Amino acid sequence: MKNKKIKCDIYTRVSTTMQVDGYSLDAQKEKLKRYAEFQNMEIVNEYSDEGKSGKSVEGRPEFQRMLDNIENGTDEVQFVLVFKLSRFGRNAADVLNSLQRMQDFGVNLICVEDGIDSSKDSGKLMISVLSAVAEIERENILVQTMEGRKQKAREGKWNGGFAPYGYELVNGELQIAEDEAEIIRLIYDKFIHTNMGISAIAAWLNQHGYKKKKRQNNTLDAFAASFIKGVLDNPVYCGKLAYGRRKNEKVSGTRNEYRIVKQENYMLHDGIHEGIISETDWELAHQKREKTGVKYEKTHSLDHEHILSGILRCPLCGSGMYGNVNRKKKKDGTLYKDYFYYACKHRRLVDGHKCGYRKQWSEEKINNAVEEVIRKLVKNPKFEEAILNKIGSRIDTEEIEKEIERIERQPIAPLDKIKQIIDVIQMSLILLKSAVAEYQFPNPKEEILFFKTWKPQISGLLMFYVRLYQIEKNRIDKSLSSQCRYLKIELENLQKSFLNNDFYEYYRVGRTELDSRYFIRENYDILSDIHCHLLDRDISFTTLHDSSVAEILANNRLIEYVSEEIEQLTEKLHLKFTSIVDSKLLQWTDSKVALVEFIYALYAGKCFNNGNTSLKDIAFCCETLFNIEIGDFYRIFLEIRNRKKSRTQFLDKLKEQIIKMMDELDR
Repeated sequence: MKNKKIKCDIYTRVSTTMQVDGYSLDAQKEKLKRYAEFQNMEIVNEYSDEGKSGKSVEGRPEFQRMLDNIENGTDEVQFVLVFKLSRFGRNAADVLNSLQRMQDFGVNLICVEDGIDSSKDSGKLMISVLSAVAEIERENILVQTMEGRKQKAREGKWNGGFAPYGYELVNGELQIAEDEAEIIRLIYDKFIHTNMGISAIAAWLNQHGYKKKKRQNNTLDAFAASFIKGVLDNPVYCGKLAYGRRKNEKVSGTRNEYRIVKQENYMLHDGIHEGIISETDWELAHQKREKTGVKYEKTHSLDHEHILSGILRCPLCGSGMYGNVNRKKKKDGTLYKDYFYYACKHRRLVDGHKCGYRKQWSEEKINNAVEEVIRKLVKNPKFEEAILNKIGSRIDTEEIEKEIERIERQPIAPLDKIKQIIDVIQMSLILLKSAVAEYQFPNPKEEILFFKTWKPQISGLLMFYVRLYQIEKNRIDKSLSSQCRYLKIELENLQKSFLNNDFYEYYRVGRTELDSRYFIRENYDILSDIHCHLLDRDISFTTLHDSSVAEILANNRLIEYVSEEIEQLTEKLHLKFTSIVDSKLLQWTDSKVALVEFIYALYAGKCFNNGNTSLKDIAFCCETLFNIEIGDFYRIFLEIRNRKKSRTQFLDKLKEQIIKMMDELDR
């Protein structure tokens, strides 16, 4: 009888510096395919990352896809084959974490060249040691590479990358590109010999018809202040080469996250290339930059919102004005008071559009003016009439729903989507409150309709998404079964939310006799409000039970959502269980007598459903899962009871084995 082939995936990786015989993608694939064929393995999928570093799993899309497919049970494999452990990863922590993710779903790693199999007793220990060695090796390579670049800089040679504007690369060396060098000389001349600053030079060049040559990924031919600044601060233009102006520094509290930090002190050497400007002009420009360059604190206030950003329009070009902060340091290092302002986003060249409106409007003055306009507006009888038509008939939530649909389509993380949706709903509630706060409904019927029906639709939506965010956040990094258990508990709590709740019964059956007390603002009593901690309890926008209705609507929506999620997870788990059974992944290889002893132990210990599961059901599940037919387990158990020596031989053996394993791990 022909043995069933073991399913496996293969993973290959090369960095840009590893395209050599024996390590190339093709060479790795060929080696892995030969191994799989020899071991009677069936290759299900091939994953390959080309030109990717093994420093971390981030930035390796195929590796990530492989792990996701393993967790989802897509590939239904038992092993992942790699050429060497270094192809799997060079960061020890990431290697072990990725291996653990695989093993949680019954998938092991085989490193063909290293002769490592993680399913063997010694495999994981070897992986721990070798991955640590690989990480040290990677760090050594990095150090050697950096030293090589330093030496090139000492020798005055270009270290690679795009040639700076004004130069072109010829056989790896910088040569002056005269069509671009003219601009460089003009920039230095204007900066040194006139009173022009960086922004003024950029504006002058654009106004006089100069066009920036489009290079690399540039799409605009206009000059920006940032370009001028980069030219003036780069010593390459006087024939020098700088090394170490920027440094990658590890972000504290992270494993693989780095940020670029500008360095005050760096290496400066004479280059073998010809300078576009003289060293004298460079020094003059450098001195002026030190005097005129003002450093601003590039940070924002987390507790400050520019509420009119994008709403205000530029009087010249009509584009949205944005909110910003001007934050300056005093000579003693302390900060001046923050100055918040609105400015046209096109006052500098943006997307090929240039606006000449340069005035910055004080945010405080603008906000005060808008507040005064709104205050006068709400007292206008025509405004009241418009509000009546809006409120007295219906609150249109169509725009909110459209915006939610737009956000849902964005290719961003689910939690970020929910955050954006919450912001939209919050803003809608703020706008609704501003319209209703001082509005006097013409009659109680219309006020009740608003606070019993229309407002709860929006506030209930907000409650739903706030709770949804919490639920989804708690599901992250949990297995399918853990998610299912968690959601079942949440569903049970949601279904119990309104037990013995008098108002819920009142609302559910459609009663109306207490509506005047529950949904009229003047009858609101905060001492009777069990929801006073929710939303905004401003008495101009609050009744006793509008939040109760919102909570009921949110709860119903959450029950529907959680129920659907549980159904989907259950289906996935069922499919996974079925695939395990069908593939005979868990084949019982001990005796039937041992299995019967195990089954009776589970039954006697009341391990399932607090002892409410029958012996027959437990036996059936074990037969199905372990792909074995036990037969008459009652008779077998009788034989176990009649043993002369130990009646728990199998359980005793298990106890000995696990104690032995723990003792070995403790050494």
